[in-house]
Amino acid sequence: MSLLGSAAELLIPDQTGRRAIEEAVADWRQAQASAGTVGQRVVADAQGAVSLIRVFALVTTTQLGARDVWGPFTWAVVVSAAVGGASTIPNLLSARVSASLSDVAILAILIMPVSVAVFFPIVVASGLGAHRHRATPLAGQVVLAAVLGVMLTGWVVPAANHAFMHRVLLVLNPAGEARVVSGPTASSLQELLADLRSDRPAAASAAAQQLRHRAALALAGPTLLVLGVAVRRRWAPRNSWRGAQVAAGAAPIAAILCALAVASALPASWVSVSEVRYHWVPGATEARLWLTLAAAWTMTGLVLRHKR
Repeated sequence: MSLLGSAAELLIPDQTGRRAIEEAVADWRQAQASAGTVGQRVVADAQGAVSLIRVFALVTTTQLGARDVWGPFTWAVVVSAAVGGASTIPNLLSARVSASLSDVAILAILIMPVSVAVFFPIVVASGLGAHRHRATPLAGQVVLAAVLGVMLTGWVVPAANHAFMHRVLLVLNPAGEARVVSGPTASSLQELLADLRSDRPAAASAAAQQLRHRAALALAGPTLLVLGVAVRRRWAPRNSWRGAQVAAGAAPIAAILCALAVASALPASWVSVSEVRYHWVPGATEARLWLTLAAAWTMTGLVLRHKR
């Protein structure tokens, strides 16, 4: 089986869905073979691509109704949110500030979207809540992870960050005015796109950096999810299911460590650690994020190729 075939089997484990994809590809190739002119080939390619996208969307929509899609997804969201809340409450209670229990509860809730954005990719990769003897409908989970990533990075996390800082200022200075200076990190997706098109170079550069940063975070969920499922399927037949889940959860951490090692070895001129002045120069955090994605894609390819 080719690498592309292994990837298709990973995304669509059921025979009916894969057969529909294979038939759409076969029709596409037949239309290409029968095309006699360049114009006919262009039309055949366009029709074939639309047909393949339609079939894939239908298969994915079918998967979205399965409990095996929503169970692990829900577990990953709840656990990653709980990690943020549980780690924030002791820090707030031990801090030398006059924060009431209601303030502590509100701050813990406001930190949860950030915690989901950071920890969800690792938790969902482990397959918490997945069943060993039922193949994971991965295409549906990838769509859910992608939608969650866009919603979090585009709107939820910026708003939560702004509200968190506003609440912290109120706790630190109850009698004063809590005024938070909004910046690119608190801007929504529409605001960043508007700044990107503005005639202010500084605002456009900051918006470009934020958009790249958020795109990497949004892609982290689907990317590490695919890596985790690939590792679990490779590991589970010869080992325990819990061991496979541990290995799948360790795979994203290994990708992060590889990215950190590569980033530390890069020349300083390649990665800007100060203010980003040019659209094409990544910040240090952004470079690590994209290197993590590259490491995860490479690891997934190696796992699928080894499986063959």
